[in-house]
Amino acid sequence: MTNAIAAFADNNGINLVLKFNSEPIDPKDPKSILEGVNREVMYQAGRDITDLIIGQVNGGQAAPATATRPTAGPNR
Repeated sequence: MTNAIAAFADNNGINLVLKFNSEPIDPKDPKSILEGVNREVMYQAGRDITDLIIGQVNGGQAAPATATRPTAGPNR
């Protein structure tokens, strides 16, 4: 099931899949609210936006995302 979810998400440009529960959240029931916001992550594409958010909070100067930083080549 996990592989099927990941393949479908990748093929359709979906970065995050949460487990769905058709039960409505009862805003008067703390347990219901917690269950609604703590849904299980079924798939996530590994996109880390931490540096972008920190940069925005710090005035727009974000560090490059870790995934786009080049790795050091061999010493010559």
